Amino acid sequence: VTIANIIKGSYTASGSNHNKPIYQKEGSFGTVAVLIYYWDERDGPNFHGWWFGPKVGGDQVWAYSANKASQLPPTTGWKVPWDGAVDPSVQLTHGGGAQTTIPGRSSVLGGKGGMRPGMRAVNSKQLEEVKRREEESK
Repeated sequence: VTIANIIKGSYTASGSNHNKPIYQKEGSFGTVAVLIYYWDERDGPNFHGWWFGPKVGGDQVWAYSANKASQLPPTTGWKVPWDGAVDPSVQLTHGGGAQTTIPGRSSVLGGKGGMRPGMRAVNSKQLEEVKRREEESK
């Protein structure tokens, strides 16, 4: 299971956080929710921006954008992992209404889904559980 497989797909608005919309991935990825949400400056400048994670404000995240001015999740400028370099292959498109899409192509995230020391990411046990459930459902 790669981060690309976790985050690619269509998202629908589902509430708000810090006065900006939260988007939830349509469908499910095992037991892991996939959200795009905004976090303000309350925890310092390093955490202020847009995030992909399973829980709003959680300690586990997959990607980060420092674009604080955008009212919607930025279309480009996403760091994968959150403390890594900007990955130009991560591109969001905003559809009609309250929908955001990450194209389902294999190059999404450019293969940078590896873990780094200190990275806030879904732990390996959670990913193993998701993979196991996917295999069982086939």
